[in-house]
Amino acid sequence: MPPKKAGRGSDRPNKKARPTSLEDVVADAKPGAAGPAAAKTGRNTLTVQEIEKDRITRLAAKHWSPAARSRAAEAGRPPPAFDAALVDQLYQSELGGGKPRPPPVKRVMLLEVSQYLENWLWPNFDATAATTSHVMSIVVMVNQKFREGVPAWTCFHTREDAFPGFFRRVLELRAADAPAALSQHERTSYVLFFTNVFASLEDEMVRAQALRLVSLPLWHALSPGRLQLELHGQPALAKRWKALLKKDAKAAKEAAKKGGGGEGEGGGGDICARPD
Repeated sequence: MPPKKAGRGSDRPNKKARPTSLEDVVADAKPGAAGPAAAKTGRNTLTVQEIEKDRITRLAAKHWSPAARSRAAEAGRPPPAFDAALVDQLYQSELGGGKPRPPPVKRVMLLEVSQYLENWLWPNFDATAATTSHVMSIVVMVNQKFREGVPAWTCFHTREDAFPGFFRRVLELRAADAPAALSQHERTSYVLFFTNVFASLEDEMVRAQALRLVSLPLWHALSPGRLQLELHGQPALAKRWKALLKKDAKAAKEAAKKGGGGEGEGGGGDICARPD
């Protein structure tokens, strides 16, 4: 049997060639010195010289690198303050914010190498105050981690209590009353993010938010008339719905006793509904 001809796109990196460390995407000046994934991806490699000379590296050294915090501590100064305007600027200039086409992959790779998500975006995320640029920057950086084949959700576990708020903000970007429409590139990033979310259901933190979009609690967003129409003639489903309402009521009662007022585990909150 003659050997199979390489099909279109056969020179793309396969799963085994995905980068798993910094060495895989950073190449020395010497030919062939890149890691296995870098060798496969061709132009999407970074040299040490490129990293050292780039403005992103300088910004990281000033604002979010561990070295910046160490220098501040040694000098008795507070760590560099978070600058939301810088996030907006980098989103527009480096991550393709508002543009129809995606940015050069190398620009996103440089931000990933600098640990932009781990040291700047996520530690400083506030669901009530974060700009759309901040939310979308996290979305793009998560997608980049999946592209490189490295763990994407690790840093989020340092602030698991903030993850539901982030997830809600992502959902609100596509709500009917969202303040601004997303560009073609941003919509693509948005869909890719949720593809990656539903490929990560083994992560309990991610699963708790994702399954609320495809399970029975989603029906809390239906109008009363539509809800009755769907339940009519389906006794088994109506029985499950009543059980869910009972569970939600119990969770709300327990939360009220504790003075929390938060959402119960039943998922009856407004995350599936249109935002206020």
